[in-house]
This record gives sequence, structure tokens and C-alpha cells, in this order.
Amino acid sequence: MTEQAETTAVKVNPGADTVVKAFYEEALNLELSATDRIILSLADMAAATETLTMIQALKRAMEGKRKEYVSPLQNHVKAVNDTFKGLMEPVEEADRILRGKMLAFQEAEMKKRIEQERINRLRREAAEAEAALKDEPVEPVELIKPDLPLPSRVVTEGGTTGTRTIRKWRVLDIRQVPAEYLIVDNGRVTKAVKAGIGAIPGIEIYEEKVLTVEARGA
Repeated sequence: MTEQAETTAVKVNPGADTVVKAFYEEALNLELSATDRIILSLADMAAATETLTMIQALKRAMEGKRKEYVSPLQNHVKAVNDTFKGLMEPVEEADRILRGKMLAFQEAEMKKRIEQERINRLRREAAEAEAALKDEPVEPVELIKPDLPLPSRVVTEGGTTGTRTIRKWRVLDIRQVPAEYLIVDNGRVTKAVKAGIGAIPGIEIYEEKVLTVEARGA
């Protein structure tokens, strides 16, 4: 019996949702009200406060509706990704192992040729030194026949493998890295500032007044 993949029904068109449409119409009215409102007195502040509480309530409602659409999709994508990550582990490991073995063979062959060339150089130098010592012509010496270099590509009916050199990097001493290659850790700085740190070299810590809104029953 063939296994069937599970299917998940999700909402995909919030623009056609009557509740979302109603939220949007309410948002347009609130935007118009905020644009036209003039605040010249405490009474105006009170009226604006009432409108702000309506805005906050609408924002929460719209955010809830957004999550209603997005959360099932996000959960499904995460579940699919997690499943495939596990399913692909053997093939990823096979790829890593085989690439490693092929690169190790190439490196060993290169080292072998370098060593062969070094031995031949030493033999020639020894023969030349001995001839100079005896004041005689240099005698021919037996040299190792170096292995032929490996081909740059291996071609088969199924495909081709080859090597290329890529530039990579790692940090050796963070103190020596030029400033233009560093970034500020926003999360860490924000946490320190909110915790009340007095000063951070190179950073201005300042206060900014924001309006808070507390809706009754929230």
C-alpha cells in the first residue's frame, strides 16, 4: 500500500477575508481621524487617548488575524524543513566523506611529487659537491621519475569532478580588525542601555519620550 503524504489546509488570501476587510475599513477611518484631529487642550488629549485605545485594539486584532494566517504556514514549513533535514543527513554525510577522501588523495599525491623533486634536487646537489671536491666532472646520478600531475578534472559518463581554489577567512585577533569590517551588536547594546549602563565608548546614550497607551480591560 502506497503511503500518502499528509496535506494541510491553510488560509492563503487574507485580502478576501471579510473580517480583514472590515479591519482595513476601520483602519482607514482611524487614519482619517488622526489626520484631521487637532490637539489644543486637555479635552483634546482625552479624545485622542480614546482614539489611541481604539487604534491599539485594532492593531492587536489585526496582528491576531495575521498570525491566524501565518502561523499554520510557518509551523508547516518548519516541520517540512526539519523532516527533510533528517532525511538528507545520510546523503550530506556521504557527500562530505567522499569529497574529503578525494581531496585527501590529491593532497597526498601533491606532497609525494614535492618530496620526489626535493630528493632529486638533493641528489644533484650531492653529485655536484662530490665532483667539486674531487675536481672531477659531475657524474650522472640516478633520479626518481616524478609521478605525473593529476588531471585537473575527472570525467566519467555520469559527470565531472574538479578542484578550484576559493578565498576564505578566519579571525586571528579581533583587536587588529579595521573598524569598517566590524558591526555593532545591536541586541547587546540595547540590553545594556535598558539595564542602565552609564556610558559606552563611541556610543551616545540618550533619552526619548514616547507616548504609552493602556486600554482598559487589556
